[in-house]
Amino acid sequence: MRLWRYICLGVLALGIIGGLFLAAPGLPVEAATAPTHDQAVGVLQLYFKDLNQKKYREAYALRGASLQRKQSYSSFVAGFSRTAQNTLKVTGTAASGAQTVVRCQLSATLVSGAQQSFRGSYTIGRENGRFRIVSANLTVAA
Repeated sequence: MRLWRYICLGVLALGIIGGLFLAAPGLPVEAATAPTHDQAVGVLQLYFKDLNQKKYREAYALRGASLQRKQSYSSFVAGFSRTAQNTLKVTGTAASGAQTVVRCQLSATLVSGAQQSFRGSYTIGRENGRFRIVSANLTVAA
């Protein structure tokens, strides 16, 4: 009978602690799973939509902290201000730990009318509870 009491108390304590954890405000509850294909692609589509609409602040905010540290906002704007239109073509996705790698081709039409093509990938992960572009690996396509 005593063992049964300890088991019941242990289960009750775990339930209370678990309930407190789930109900505690301000505690992020983040899944350790990678973004789905649709979530990862959606981040990139929104990023390029913002760039095409010259919503640079919104596009820059979709970049993760590491990418933002590598390029200041003013440098980011200066680089994309020469671009008239970006066209993204997703060629595949793959989960990699808690992130999703999106393989793609990118066509950029410059304000001058010149065309540029890139091939590579963007990695989408979760930062502070939101999906962000955490890294990019693009090369000029021949």
